[in-house]
Amino acid sequence: MIHNNICAIIKINKGGVYEKIVLDLWHKLYFLFKRNDKEFDMEYALQVENLHKKIKNNSILTDINLNIKYGESMGLIGPNGAGKTSLIKCMSGLWNYDCGKVLICGSNIKTNFKSAMENSGFIIEYPRLFSELTPITNIEYISAYYNKHITRKEIENIISDVKLEKEKNKKVKTFSSGMYQRVCLALLIVRKPEILILDEPTAMLDPKSIIDFRNILINIKKNYGISMLISSHNLNEVEKLCDRVAIIEKGNMLKIEELNNINTKKYNITFSNEDDTKSAAKLLSKEISYSTTQSNLFIVCTITQFKQFMSTCPYEIEDFKIGDLEGEFLSAIKGDQL
Repeated sequence: MIHNNICAIIKINKGGVYEKIVLDLWHKLYFLFKRNDKEFDMEYALQVENLHKKIKNNSILTDINLNIKYGESMGLIGPNGAGKTSLIKCMSGLWNYDCGKVLICGSNIKTNFKSAMENSGFIIEYPRLFSELTPITNIEYISAYYNKHITRKEIENIISDVKLEKEKNKKVKTFSSGMYQRVCLALLIVRKPEILILDEPTAMLDPKSIIDFRNILINIKKNYGISMLISSHNLNEVEKLCDRVAIIEKGNMLKIEELNNINTKKYNITFSNEDDTKSAAKLLSKEISYSTTQSNLFIVCTITQFKQFMSTCPYEIEDFKIGDLEGEFLSAIKGDQL
């Protein structure tokens, strides 16, 4: 993979600021000299432009636009039936779409499908594995099928990446749902994709398996530099895994938000009277933005700043509400305000 090759060449510290600078430069040079026959913005591993999908006369997806940078993780959230799986199926080529464009590493999936799929890996619904085989044999089979020359050492490294060292010689049919998903992930890593697109990968997992799978994804992103699009109902996991979040509802993309912006939370503090509200606002530091309406003080700040304010505020507080990813999600789909 590009990321591993360049990291090995310059021996940079993974995860550091210099790594991002070098990788950005490397990707630009790579596409300039190797992929100049493709339609793309070299900054993005995935681009979806003005995508529409109808089934009979019903609009399933309407004017969907999103992009994911190299090395970036995006969460895709929405209620049941919002269009998350439909969108991912269109990205994978499983479903055709009526108009618009999907580019994976610059390759249009309609005109250059093979190249697009070579640079991507999908887990959609419940993938099928060779249940009578071990994880190692599954990896060997897939690597041979895709003509990927992989050494035994590399296989062992992948097994280690997905935390299946103790189960590597057991048949997949004996595995729990969590271990099964890890084997699926291992088979994607074998192909050395630039982006993973995962449709609710933790939907069938218990709480412990969800934590294990999350940590594996975090390490894969760190070690391989793989971009990710993760569809999920688990907002807590999206907050821990992703850089940005896209909210979809009834086939429409409602908003795409930086999670850093959401982690700078919105607070609605209710005081006992309007005078106390105005007096409390004067205690806020200059870098904190705020507004007041009668007995409510609305502030946007970090958790640390909020705790500091709450610990020093001398006025009686009747109630407070915190806006987070859940609040952003509910606000987006219902039009509610904090």
